[in-house]
Amino acid sequence: MRLAPWLTAVCLLTPWAAIAQTMPPAGPGPTIAAASAWVEEASTDCGDGPVCLGARFSLLNSAMAVFMGLPCTDAGSCGPAEIGLRDQATAVYTAVKARSRDARMPLTADALADSGTDAAGFSATLDSWISAGQGDCGLGRRLCVLGQLWLLTQADQAARSGPPCKEGADCQAARLTLMRQTDQRLDAPKRRILTLMPWPLSTTWGPAASNGAWLLVQHADADPAYQQRELGILLSQATLPPDERRHAAYLIDRLATAFQREQVYGTQGRCDERRWVLLPTRDPSHLDDRRHAAGLKPMAAYQKETAVLCQ
Repeated sequence: MRLAPWLTAVCLLTPWAAIAQTMPPAGPGPTIAAASAWVEEASTDCGDGPVCLGARFSLLNSAMAVFMGLPCTDAGSCGPAEIGLRDQATAVYTAVKARSRDARMPLTADALADSGTDAAGFSATLDSWISAGQGDCGLGRRLCVLGQLWLLTQADQAARSGPPCKEGADCQAARLTLMRQTDQRLDAPKRRILTLMPWPLSTTWGPAASNGAWLLVQHADADPAYQQRELGILLSQATLPPDERRHAAYLIDRLATAFQREQVYGTQGRCDERRWVLLPTRDPSHLDDRRHAAGLKPMAAYQKETAVLCQ
């Protein structure tokens, strides 16, 4: 489903405060039944290619996210069915990770960072992810889309940590350049992926895919009109699962600050002398109310988390 013409007008012309009020009602998140189906789907061996392994990583990460979000997990009271699902997902994940390691093919940004590779190896891996993340992958459409989205997301995240280098101004400048170059390289592939999906809701595609799509759209700052269109797709849903409500809130704020307007949910800030400073936000006295409605943490907790980015 693409963005309807009337909603395009809403996103382009309506004040940001009014756009926030168009947030669809909250809907249910992914179910344990969906997580079980994802584990079964990920248990199918589709080969050693990066897209196949990336799709399986995506499905398994989504299944584990559902399991970790169950109330019984925190309470330590999960029954045999839930524990069995967790154990099955863990076993399959271990096997897929071993396949990736044997092929000397890191398939997560964290694995690449921990691999000890030099700058040349880092760049080669980034290149391979971006190359595999576009075009025909030789798999069924769903696995292909999931795997390619996974690889593009990992490239996006790896570029933000950058290859190994000595700390200092030169290192930071090199990483910033890499991030900007990678965002440009990801522009066409991510647009193609999200045209095929068109948005991977967490209830059907899994939280890993939904989060990946949000990260890629959020980092398309060079084209706010594109971000507006993708935000419109989210806001056009009848209901939004919890993950997507948070994603929509971030995108609303991202666009508001891009157009130098007051943000609604207080998600955007900047570093000022090692302190994280909130960018202009409307009606601060009711900010936590709006954040709660969108499923976001209280502002004090969020500021404590983001402060580390400026250290």
